[in-house]
Amino acid sequence: MDFSIIILVLLGAIVVFAIFGAKPLTARLRGRSPNPLPWEWDGGWRAPARVTGWTGVLVALAAACFWLGLQWGTRVEIVASQPPPAAEPPRAGERGQRVEVAPLPRRRVRVDGADRYIADYYHESTRLRLLDPRPYLALHSPRPPGVFKPYPEAPTVSLPAHRVRIGVATGEAIDRNRAPLSGFTSEALPLEDLATLLHATNGITSSVRSKRGIHHLRAAPSAGALYPTVTYVIARNVTGLPAGLYHYAVDRHELHQIRGGDTLADELGELVDEAHYVARAPVTFLFTSMFFRSSWKYRERSYRYSSVDCGHLAIQTALTAAALGLAARPIGRFDDARVNALLGLDENLESALLVLPVGKPSPGAPTPPLQRVFRPDPKPLQAIEHPLLGLMHGETRLAATKRVAAPIPPRPPEDESHPGPRALPLPGELLPGDDIVATILRRRSIRDWEPRGMTLQQFSSLLYSSFGARHRDGAEWLDPSVEDNHALRLYVVVNQVEGVEPGIYYYRRRDHALSRIRGGSFRGTIRATALMQEFVGSSGAVFIMTIDRDRMIHPDADRGYRYATLDAGMLGGRIYLQATSLELGCTGVGAFFDDEASELIEVAPEREQVIYMATIGVKAGGP
Repeated sequence: MDFSIIILVLLGAIVVFAIFGAKPLTARLRGRSPNPLPWEWDGGWRAPARVTGWTGVLVALAAACFWLGLQWGTRVEIVASQPPPAAEPPRAGERGQRVEVAPLPRRRVRVDGADRYIADYYHESTRLRLLDPRPYLALHSPRPPGVFKPYPEAPTVSLPAHRVRIGVATGEAIDRNRAPLSGFTSEALPLEDLATLLHATNGITSSVRSKRGIHHLRAAPSAGALYPTVTYVIARNVTGLPAGLYHYAVDRHELHQIRGGDTLADELGELVDEAHYVARAPVTFLFTSMFFRSSWKYRERSYRYSSVDCGHLAIQTALTAAALGLAARPIGRFDDARVNALLGLDENLESALLVLPVGKPSPGAPTPPLQRVFRPDPKPLQAIEHPLLGLMHGETRLAATKRVAAPIPPRPPEDESHPGPRALPLPGELLPGDDIVATILRRRSIRDWEPRGMTLQQFSSLLYSSFGARHRDGAEWLDPSVEDNHALRLYVVVNQVEGVEPGIYYYRRRDHALSRIRGGSFRGTIRATALMQEFVGSSGAVFIMTIDRDRMIHPDADRGYRYATLDAGMLGGRIYLQATSLELGCTGVGAFFDDEASELIEVAPEREQVIYMATIGVKAGGP
C-alpha cells in the first residue's frame, strides 16, 4: 500500500471541500446554529481557537487512518522458488564428497497475490519518497540504545597502545589490498599489531560533550552515530594472547574473553567457505550487527545502513592490515545459525554479517580450493521489531553441508552502464595521500566546504583509490569483493572540480576515465534528492553507488544484496579515507529519495539500485 497516495487523497478531499463544500455547508448549518461556526471569524479569539481545534481533530483523524494502514498494510507470504533440501546427516562415504554445485535458487514473497523476489521487495519497500511520512516517524523511545556491548562477567585482557603512524600512505595501502591472495603463512601476529588493527577498525578517536553527556567518536563512520557493528576476534596464533574467542571492548580498548581454546578456528572453518584462510590465519575478525541500534532511528531501511556500516569497519581493518604487511580476505558465505551460536548471540538481537581472516600472505599464485556446499536455511526472525528487516535477513540465511565442490566461476565485472563513444581520460599521476593510520585517527564527516573546487589530480586520485583497477604484470587487480560479487557501479555528480565541466558522469574503472551522461549544474537537484541537505548541493562532487540487480544474485541468490551493501560500505570507506588523506572532506549519505536519485543518473531502477552516496569537497578552514 502506498501511503503517500492515501495522504494525497486526504489532502485533495480537504481542498475540494474548501472550494465547493464549505459555503453550502456553512449556509445549512447557519440556520441551525445560533453561534458562529468554527471557520467563521468575528474578530475575537474564539473563532481561531475553534479552527485550531478542528484542525487538530483532522490531523488526529489522518494519523489514525495512517496507523490503521500500517496495521492492515499489505499481505505478505513467503514463496520458495523450490523447496530447500532437508538437512540430513551424511551417509557413509559422503563426508567431503565432491559434487557439482549450482547457484542457489532465489526465494520470493507473495505480496497481495503477486510474487516478488526477496531482495527486490525489500529494497523497493524501503525507498524514501516525497510525502511518505514513515521515515520521519522514526523514534520509539526518548533515548537511543547504548552503543557499547557489556560483558560484565567476562575476563578482560589489556591491549598495548596502538600505533599512530605506520609509514604507508593511504593510496599505497589500497593498492596493496588489491593484490591477489592465495593464503596465509604460519607466522604469528604480534599483540601490538592486533591492538593497532582493532583500534583502527572501530576504536575511539575523539570525544565531545553534549547535553546528554560525553559522546565518543569512533574510527569508522556510522549512520546517525548509532554504531550497530560489534567486533569479535578468534585468536589462533597471537603472541602474548591465549587462543580463544574475544569481544573488542571499544570504550576501554581491551578484550573480553568469551571462550578459550585452540580449536575455535577449526570450528569456524567447518562453518565458512574458503576454510583454508581461517585455518591458517593467526586472527579472524567477525563482524556482527545489533540491528536495533540502527532501526531505532531508521526503521526498515536500517538493514542497508547496518551492512554499509559493517563494510566501513571491514575496509579499515583490511587497509591497516595491508599497511602492516598483512592481508585480509572478506568471507560472506557461512552458516548463519552456527556462527551466531559460536559467538553466543541471540539472533533476534544480533547476527553475524562478515568474517575477515587476517594474516601474513603466502607467496605464489592463488590455487582454487574446493568450495563448501551451502543450502538455504531461511528462518523467520519474528522477534525483530521491523518485519521487513527480519524478512530480508532471515530469508537469506545459509547452512553449511559436509559436501565440497569445485568453486563456481566468478563473473568478471564489466563497465556495461553508460560506456559512451567518448570518454574523458583522467590524469595518471596519482597522489598517495597521508599515512593510513594517521588518516583513520583524524577521519571525520565534514559538511562545511570552501567555495573553491578540488584539483583534477585530487579528483583523479580519489576515483582511482576508491574504485579503480590496478594493472600489473599484465594482470588486473580490483578491490576485494565479498564472494566476488562485484555488483557495484559508480557515478559522479561533478559540481566544482578544476578541469572537469559540471555534469553527471559514469566512472569507467578499467580505463580510469569518465563517460559523460549529461552536462550542466545539478546542485539544486542533488540537494533535493538528498532530502534537502544543504551540504550535498554545496559539495564539490557527489559519488553515487548503484547495485547491478542481475549481477548481485550470482551465485548466492538474494543473499547477494547483503554482499553488495557490504561492498558499498567498503567503497564508501575508501572514499572517506583517501579524501581525508588528501586534505579533503567527505560525508556518507544513506538518506535520499531513491526514485529521484535513479532519474538523476539516468538508470532504470529495475536494472540498478542506488544504495549509497558520498559527498566530497575542500573542507572549510583548510588542513
